[in-house]
Amino acid sequence: MKKLKMVAFAILASLFVVSCTKDDEPTTQVLLSGKWEFMQTGNIDSTGNETLYNWIGECDSKKDYIQFLVGNVLRESYYYTNCTQTTDYNGTWSFEDKTITVVNSEIFDSKNLEIVELTATTLKVKFPYRNNKKIVADGAPKDSTVPVKETVSPGVVIPVKETVVTYTHEVYVFSKVAN
Repeated sequence: MKKLKMVAFAILASLFVVSCTKDDEPTTQVLLSGKWEFMQTGNIDSTGNETLYNWIGECDSKKDYIQFLVGNVLRESYYYTNCTQTTDYNGTWSFEDKTITVVNSEIFDSKNLEIVELTATTLKVKFPYRNNKKIVADGAPKDSTVPVKETVSPGVVIPVKETVVTYTHEVYVFSKVAN
């Protein structure tokens, strides 16, 4: 009788394990499909430090968005300051190996976007700058310093050092809009 209970328990346990496989999890393509609002944008510097800024569109009350639609249609919508009209752009998209390839995108042009994070509510992508973007930013992580002369008053020049940061990647973070 004990053996019969153990066999029955083993069968039930195996049914539970089979019913909870990874096949039940949504695929990346299914997670990507839909409407995503722009939330943040930023950069990754040559030391690996990431800096993100809140997305600032022209409309304060509505968020600009991007849509990954059926048939590999990419649609981008950016609100005007009046918040009632949008400028819309259409392109295409495809997905393979944690990379979204976009073509004719207004903001991304034609690029391969590496997926850094993808959940049911968040999409974070990055892509390399073509020729590492250099920005002079006082107080930023040191990549190299450039002597700069600052004129305080006519005839008085004080040497100042500013930091030049080399950015290697651009980053975008989106939030999924519920259907």
